[in-house]
Amino acid sequence: MGRSYTEDDINQLMLGDGNSMTGDMGMFFLKACLESGISFAAGYPGAPTSNVMDLLADSNDMILRKSGIYFESSTNEAAAATKLYLSINEKIRGFVNWKVVGTNVASDVLAHISSSGVKGGSVVLIGEDEECISTTVQMKSLIYASGFLLPIIDPIASPKSIHYLTKKAFELSEYCNQPVMLLFRSLSSNMIGTAPVSNNQIPKISNLNKSPEFLPESSRVPIPPDTLVHAKEKYHERLPKAIEYIRKNKLNVSKSGYHSQNIGIITQGGLFNSLMTVLSDLKLGNLFGDVAVDLLTLNVLFPLDPEEIKAFLIGKDKILIVEQGEPNIIEREIKTIAFDSKLDIEIYGKNRESGEGYIPLTEALNYDVLLSPVAAFFLEQTSLPQISYIRGFLDEREEINEKIASDIMTNWIPRSPSFCTGCPERPVFSALKRTEEEMNTRFIRLIDIGCYTMAKLSPFNMSDSCTGMGSALDVGMGMANLYDKPIIVVLGDGTLFHSGLRNIDNAIHNNLNQIYQSNNLDKKKANVLVFLLLNYHTAMTGDQANPMTLNEPRNSTQGVNMRGEVVERVNLTNLFKTHGARWVKTIPSYDILKMKKTISDALKVPGLKIIISDGECMLEKQRTIRKENSKRLKMGKQVEIPKVQVDPRLCSGCWPCSEYVGCPSEGKIPSPNPLKEGFIREMLPTCVGCGVCSEVTQKFGLCPSTYNYKIIKNPSLWTKFSYQSQKMIINALRKI
Repeated sequence: MGRSYTEDDINQLMLGDGNSMTGDMGMFFLKACLESGISFAAGYPGAPTSNVMDLLADSNDMILRKSGIYFESSTNEAAAATKLYLSINEKIRGFVNWKVVGTNVASDVLAHISSSGVKGGSVVLIGEDEECISTTVQMKSLIYASGFLLPIIDPIASPKSIHYLTKKAFELSEYCNQPVMLLFRSLSSNMIGTAPVSNNQIPKISNLNKSPEFLPESSRVPIPPDTLVHAKEKYHERLPKAIEYIRKNKLNVSKSGYHSQNIGIITQGGLFNSLMTVLSDLKLGNLFGDVAVDLLTLNVLFPLDPEEIKAFLIGKDKILIVEQGEPNIIEREIKTIAFDSKLDIEIYGKNRESGEGYIPLTEALNYDVLLSPVAAFFLEQTSLPQISYIRGFLDEREEINEKIASDIMTNWIPRSPSFCTGCPERPVFSALKRTEEEMNTRFIRLIDIGCYTMAKLSPFNMSDSCTGMGSALDVGMGMANLYDKPIIVVLGDGTLFHSGLRNIDNAIHNNLNQIYQSNNLDKKKANVLVFLLLNYHTAMTGDQANPMTLNEPRNSTQGVNMRGEVVERVNLTNLFKTHGARWVKTIPSYDILKMKKTISDALKVPGLKIIISDGECMLEKQRTIRKENSKRLKMGKQVEIPKVQVDPRLCSGCWPCSEYVGCPSEGKIPSPNPLKEGFIREMLPTCVGCGVCSEVTQKFGLCPSTYNYKIIKNPSLWTKFSYQSQKMIINALRKI
């Protein structure tokens, strides 16, 4: 997710011809962009491209600003996508980025940009995430690319490939006059590698060398009848030029098999590493890229070159297409090319009910998922000499998998994703859960997209919806008309500025305060409570800055953006009231009793209410605290580190406290009481002392076993005196 780059990392981005760079794939992508002479970069920090946003921020002072490159951390993907307009009228190069679901937000802008076409090379970096490691739904960018007629590159996951194909993406964009999508996958974006690099290019138009004129072509504005002309251009001019460039530059990679040329595999660049590992283990290839059968790796998923595909298919008896996800666009197109070319060839792809294919429809095609289908294809459709080895390998692996599964079930403690230790969002759901129980009713819980989406999981189990970023209150609008229940809506500050603020406007415009059931003329106002989780960062993608991020030294009015510039922070209370909200209160996140009382009071008031839960993301807060404590220790000053612990003499191991907390720093140990079998709670050293555990156990009336304490380093003379005095008094009282 979030990442910090050192000065040494940034210095590598300035290396030139004859040098090699070592870093993650985000560094190789940005290095290729700098070598391509970009003038702008903008994006929304969605994983797995958030490391690129972090890298842009960390390199802004040392590289971007000195080169005149404009960098923007946009509030959402549509705002970022608009920067592609800069490439329409001039040969200005640049890129924008977001995660795969962000294309939904940017799609309106992309549709218009792809209609106008571009003169300058422009790249859309998209974090593809079939594993759903860091996104909510499984999506396929190829659908948008083919719909908008945007070439899409899925590079083999290696530093050399990503560096090379990024530079080619800018050239392809200018050659065919279309933006080019480039995929960054969850696992590949975090790879570390080494590859040769070249000199950076200073952009001709930049912050340091602004163009004195702007001469737009009116025909490029996508308004009918020009849009009809654009459509013809896209299919009759731009698409053929894209195919011509792909063919001339051999962007796709073909390998001849050392055992058989009448069997072939066609895959995509992002799956190449997993597929080659499978083939290597089956003795059908090796990790140096040699293969037993012909292999075509498509680094460009769209458009496909019919001549290239036809040339690969000719002379083959059977083909296996290894394609990620549904719909199987590549498989369909290759089958169409084979049919149009009148080739007598058996093509196997996705495994459907007919049983004619092998590759799973929807799973992320990693090594474990690919192994059995690929092996089955070779066992059933070929007679290669490796067949007997493949059967033995699969039998042996099945035994190993059974042993591993048994070991996991026996020895490992199951854990689901959880809020971080000390997360300020946890006490909100603790308070909501307790209030719900005390009111003896079940709220309708509409949880938006962010870290707090995990409220769906144990121990809270409080999420009833997930309908897209910034949409939860809109769902509540509909439900307020049809259900006589309290409605709870939760969203974060990053989501608010991404797309959530329009919810407030929609609620006010549609008179949420006065919604009533008209069928019996019994006026009943809606009861909707919105929680705005103010944690000062876009935390779910790695703590990037948003309009609420605090500046140092911290105060209530000044913030800072990802370029490190001091800006004015938004006053949320004034913002909500200006938009028409009447009931707005701010509560410290960790004050659970006050939070619980405010929830109860709010639900007694009809209409729309907003509670701002104020608590900085604990991960970011701890980074600041550790720096401050380190400075104080070096100066010989006292440092206090808050902690929470459980008294083993009082804890009985009944565990109701965990139903309101679920902290990763909560552990268990065998009961020291010989009369009490089983386990009791303890807090692990990772505890940051947020106090939620003790608040829940004591103020919810559960038990007195959990308490707060402090570790004091470099104690002052007064602290030492107070400690000794208290110790003496306690010892004296014990003797009474």
